[in-house]
Parts: sequence; structure tokens; C-alpha cells
Amino acid sequence: MPLDKLCGIIYKRRMRKPENQLVVKDNWIIERVKYKLTLNQKKMILWAISKIKPGDPPHSEYTYDAHEFAELTNISREKMYQVVAKTAKEIMSKPLFLQNKKGYIIVNWFEKISYINHDVTVTFKVNEEMAPHLFNLKKNFTAYQLINTIRLDSIYSIRLYELLKQYLSAGDVNKTLMGLKTILGIEKQYKRYNHFKSRVLEVARKELKARTDIRFKYEEIKTGRRVTSIRFLVLPNTKTAQKDKTVDILSTQSVEYRTLLNLLPKEQQRKKTIQYKVEQNLRKKGAEYVKRNILYANALANKNYRAFLLKALKEDWGLGWEEDQQDSKLAGITIEPGQIVTFHGKEHEVQEGNCLHLEDGIVPEGELRKYLLQKGEKQCQTSNT
Repeated sequence: MPLDKLCGIIYKRRMRKPENQLVVKDNWIIERVKYKLTLNQKKMILWAISKIKPGDPPHSEYTYDAHEFAELTNISREKMYQVVAKTAKEIMSKPLFLQNKKGYIIVNWFEKISYINHDVTVTFKVNEEMAPHLFNLKKNFTAYQLINTIRLDSIYSIRLYELLKQYLSAGDVNKTLMGLKTILGIEKQYKRYNHFKSRVLEVARKELKARTDIRFKYEEIKTGRRVTSIRFLVLPNTKTAQKDKTVDILSTQSVEYRTLLNLLPKEQQRKKTIQYKVEQNLRKKGAEYVKRNILYANALANKNYRAFLLKALKEDWGLGWEEDQQDSKLAGITIEPGQIVTFHGKEHEVQEGNCLHLEDGIVPEGELRKYLLQKGEKQCQTSNT
């Protein structure tokens, strides 16, 4: 049997499922970095990023079998070497423009991509300018399973998916038409809105609904007769998740798992005992349980962090601490009679007793404080993304 076919058979047996591979990126890359890529170039970059694990040093090199990329992108074995080599070369000639206060810095995604003719491996090393936006992120990042983008047929669908995925928890986002086209890398294309709508928005809407874990609706906002902004309503796509029977319990929680690991101190993220306990408690008790105990350990652990965290996870030491933190935040919210507050989209005056008098009843002080706290935290999260 030819060597390349034998390698392909062996590789299929040990290939990691794409739904268990995570792409984690700083939101800054998604919205602020200017670049232009073809579909295959974008997919190879996402495939490479999915190899980065929590705690990996920024100077890490990653070597993987080219059969995996070919398998994920439906490239035939006969064309695999040619396509992989061509795509790798092209990526190194496609710079990113990183904006700063003085202008732009021009860099590449990778310091190097190496491959050997008719070999089965590709080696990546991330450019040092990009590393802070891809390694060990703790806030303002978007994480998703590679399978959601690797099987899309439009480069604009992929870029729109990444943009909207970060706003799933917020539920909606407004973008000016020019701002949206800039994010998608098509500032000078589709000058007629109906072309942009049919070839970008509608294609992406149908693809995301059919193949990813989110879907969206959109509203055209006009100035006069011209569409100048788009309001996106971002929704979870439960039908796709139900149809995809290959996704097991861990993979559906893997974004949460990755997020929880990133809350840990950097030196603790690669410890197998901690990884196992985080995964075990995530399965059994949920993300909020694990999160509060990690934050508790981060705040109060002494010399032996691992022992402290494992004990906290076992006995839920973080529960009382979390409640104390919540009480402290609630007490810090200023409410007084005569104050005007926005409650569920409408302005109301605070009455004596620090409550609201509505047509359908009274909102007591405690409920009002909780609402204002949740609203304030959500606004902070949205402004940070």
C-alpha cells in the first residue's frame, strides 16, 4: 500500500474530532485588526490557532499532520500537498495591520510555517506581536469550536460568525454599514447595498443557521432612504446542536472549560490534577460552582495553591465568599428617594422606602438593587467586548 494512503488510514484512527478543538481569540483581532484572506488561508489559520492550549508558552511550536487539515476542509489526498504548501506560502505574504496611536504596525500571523514536500506534517509558530492576543487570554476573548467555522463555504460567513459569537450573551449588536464592511475586509466592495445584502448577509445568515451553533436576524436602520446601520439579533442555534450527534458532554462544555482554566494563575493551568478536577466539577456541578471556587482560591490561597483549590472545590468554600462579595456590591449601589432610574427600559422615580411604584405593583429595594447591579455588570461586559 502506498505510504500516503497508509498514513491517511492511521491518521483517521487517531484524528481528534473538530468539535473538541477550540479557537480562542482576543476580540481585538476580530474587530480591530485589518487583513484580507482567502477561504483556505483563513481556515488554515483557525486550524493552527485551535492547537494552542491553556498555559502554553507564547513561543511554542506546533507540528501537526497535514491529513487533518485536508480531512477537515474536504481536500482530496491527491491535491493535499499542493494545496497545503500553496496556502502556507500565501499566508506568509498576507500581513495584518495592527492599529496603534500613531498609525499601523504591519506583521504576519506566524513567525514561520514549515512543511516538507511529500511529508505529512506542518509546523507553526505564532508571531510574537500576535502572541498576547492568542495565548492565555483571561478576558475580552471569544472561544468557539473549530467545527463551527471550518465547514463554512464563505470567508464572510466565518468573519461574521466570529463577530456575532462574541455578542451571543448580550443578545444583539449594532454596527454601522461602513464599520461592518471594514471588519469583514470589504470596505471598497459591494458599493450597492442590495449586492452586500444578497452576497454577504444572506449567504452568512443561511450558512450559520444550517451549520453553526448560532443564528441571527438583522434589522436595517436607515438614514433617509439609505441603509446606514445594521442591528443584529444573535441567538443560540439549538437545532444544529441537536442534529450534531458527534458532540459529547465535554465538547458542549469545552468553551466553559477553557474559560475556567484561563481564570487560573498561569503556572497552575498545565497541572493535570487541577485540569482533571476542574473538568470533573464542571460536569457534575456546573461552571458557576467551579468559577466561584477558583476566584476564591485566587484571592485567598497561600503557598500551596493546588491543595487549597482542590479543598475549595470539594467543600464549596467559594459559596459564602461569593455571597459576601454580592452583598458588598449591592450595598455599594446608591438609591435614594427622588432619584430617576431606568427599570426594564422605562424611567421611574424612586419613592420613599427606596422602592418603585409601578402600575402592576411595587418593586422593593432589594429587587431594585439586584436589577441595577445586573444591568451595570452586563453593560460593563458589553463595553469591554
